[in-house]
Amino acid sequence: MKYLYIILFSLLPFTMLAQQNTVAAGNSAIGSSGSFSFSVGQVDYLSANSDMGVAIAGIQQPFDDEDYDYNKMCDDVQITIAPNPTPDFLFVFLNDDFVRYRYTISDAVGRVYTESELTEGYEKIDLMGLLNGVYFLKVYCNDDEPVVFKIVKRQ
Repeated sequence: MKYLYIILFSLLPFTMLAQQNTVAAGNSAIGSSGSFSFSVGQVDYLSANSDMGVAIAGIQQPFDDEDYDYNKMCDDVQITIAPNPTPDFLFVFLNDDFVRYRYTISDAVGRVYTESELTEGYEKIDLMGLLNGVYFLKVYCNDDEPVVFKIVKRQ
């Protein structure tokens, strides 16, 4: 009986999996020097929010190396947005208090979620009702093409 326990406990670690999770993609690769498994896009994560920011804990995290525009000119008026990416509100600042511009927030297929006017030099736009993703802020300062900002909403 003693030998049965020794054999059982010596084989037990080889039957366990080191890691198991739901992922977007993955595969196993076998070559002449051995084999390995990989996964892409782990969907489970934990997040902690505070006044100072957001911490997201997980093994695989997306890397966002895109440089976002925070300042653009429309005629002689500078338009500044902050923060981007944002979890809840987007602030739009104009360096002229007397201009009236129309703006829209839309997604990549053109659905408009918010439409209003910039009237007093700044506007606080509520994005809490939107899902995480990429949206476009279009500021119409004249009849020509609008000034477009790419906005990322994430928790």
